[in-house]
Amino acid sequence: MQNIHGNLFYKKINNLYAQIIAEKNPQDKRNLEQKLIVEVWNQTKRKNKNAPETEWELHADIVTATIKKCLAPDSKFDRTKSTFSQYLLKSIKKNINKAIKNENKKKSKDTPLEQQNDNGESYFLPDIITHTNPEIMITEIQKVLMIEELRDDFNKIENAFLQEKENQAAKSTFITRDIIYILKKQASDLLKDEKIFLLGNKYSFLEKKLWNNYFFVSDELPTQELLAASMGIKKSNASKMISRFYQRLKNF
Repeated sequence: MQNIHGNLFYKKINNLYAQIIAEKNPQDKRNLEQKLIVEVWNQTKRKNKNAPETEWELHADIVTATIKKCLAPDSKFDRTKSTFSQYLLKSIKKNINKAIKNENKKKSKDTPLEQQNDNGESYFLPDIITHTNPEIMITEIQKVLMIEELRDDFNKIENAFLQEKENQAAKSTFITRDIIYILKKQASDLLKDEKIFLLGNKYSFLEKKLWNNYFFVSDELPTQELLAASMGIKKSNASKMISRFYQRLKNF
């Protein structure tokens, strides 16, 4: 795969888009559009055919349809807000996430805010946290997009957290544990990327000792009950406290 982090892929997509816009001949325009579609697939497909299918491969029809829609004359792309490559890839990710949510709804009509992990322990799942199926391979470009989306999620949490007037330290601890737990459970590949650690250190809502400890000391997370006890808080009160915060978070 090309050096995506060096923006070579983004640059190629932007150059192809510029050629498509400038091309007047309908057939040549269609050829360029097909070339762009192939380029996206070349960058997102598996290196090893024996590896599990990626989310994009499982939703190939959505990927192709999204590319065509982004290239259509009535596309909502705004060059003053982003480059075409960023708009295109985020659109693909958004539509795939929407499809996955719809698929999950068929399995369960309503996913409650409070769920349980494998140990029967309660944890909270904010809707805005991006996650993926851990058994499906994440390509490098998907990882780049997920980090960008996680940054957006962290910004929302930060804005909500800074408005909290009570129990900030306790909320910070529980939020940090929830985020690590969710990423570990749903997108463990992201926790292997140094960019996630550095990203987290920029935000005040993350409890730095717990965050740093996970990356450098032990990847075992303390239970919510243990964290609550260490702060002299009943587990039931801790659950109510953080549940109310996540409910308010939905407004951001």
